[in-house]
Amino acid sequence: MAYSDGARYEGSWCHGIIHGHGKYQWPIDCGGCVYEGNFKSNEKHGKGIMRQADGSLWYDGEYKQGIPHGYGTLYYPNGAIYQGSWEDGKRDGTGTYRYCNGYVYRGEWTGDFQCF
Repeated sequence: MAYSDGARYEGSWCHGIIHGHGKYQWPIDCGGCVYEGNFKSNEKHGKGIMRQADGSLWYDGEYKQGIPHGYGTLYYPNGAIYQGSWEDGKRDGTGTYRYCNGYVYRGEWTGDFQCF
């Protein structure tokens, strides 16, 4: 399916709604990101991978109602990486953050903040 704004979707549908496994590409003027994975009622839901327009990884993990939720890995543009638990789009629970300078924090997170 090609949309008038330049977005594209290829994959499963259910009663005219994006549902199941598929690939969605946003238009270039909206970043050109590509998501490939599971959908539920037009939203990212379940396991999926989001890539930047240049093909580099951005997020690889679980989604719930369109946002990271469960377990996943986020790749930051500066080279840092977070791998761990997510809740409602925020780092929450046990996780590891690898700073771009080589330092590593392993521990608990709550509401997107490290718990010391």
